[in-house]
Amino acid sequence: MVRAAAESAIPLISAVGHETDTTLIDFASDVRAPTPTAAAEMAVPVRADLLAQIQEDGARLVRAQARMVREARARLDGLARALPDLSRLVEDRRQRLDDWGERLDGSLANGVHRRHRRLAEVAGGLVSPRTRVRHARDRLDDRARSLARAAARLNDGRRRRLAELARLLEGLSYQRVLERGFALISDAKGKPVGTVRTLHPGDEVTVTLADGSVAARIAGSAAPPKPRPAKPTNKDDRQGSLL
Repeated sequence: MVRAAAESAIPLISAVGHETDTTLIDFASDVRAPTPTAAAEMAVPVRADLLAQIQEDGARLVRAQARMVREARARLDGLARALPDLSRLVEDRRQRLDDWGERLDGSLANGVHRRHRRLAEVAGGLVSPRTRVRHARDRLDDRARSLARAAARLNDGRRRRLAELARLLEGLSYQRVLERGFALISDAKGKPVGTVRTLHPGDEVTVTLADGSVAARIAGSAAPPKPRPAKPTNKDDRQGSLL
């Protein structure tokens, strides 16, 4: 029975009645009543109590709805007071639009007039392309003539400098010395002979003159160089030596 009461889908009220001890079914059922009469009263309430409860709940519901309606109306009134006057708002916007339209017409006319005047000033200051090309050609011709004169002066200076260097080189050339009767002696390796100490009898040398070169051979020993004469001393040195 306890298992059946626990598995029952219908709510159960245990009411064995006049029992001083608690039974197991009291724990398996949903509600425990001391007697069957008490269980019947719990399962079937009094009609008058139900009607009173319904009336009380209905009155509370009506009062709650009325309060909600009053609060919503008060909020709506507050929002309505915060809204601007639509007719005045539209009138202000219409007047502002008219003012802007008049100002726009005037500003467009003034802007076009200023642009025309500015365009006329700019057009008056412009130079024709042909005039600009002619002026540029004249400047180019002047610069070309100046460049040609500068190049001619530079070439003349370089030519004079080259002629001076050529004359100097010609004057310092050993060929001019050979033309004055001197000769250039070279050993067998073609090196110039600067002193007789380097020559020995039988050495082959080349003698270069102004009009050509001839081969020669050293026949005798070279004479030693003459000693330089001693510098005469002044015996009549009246000043004397300071040492």
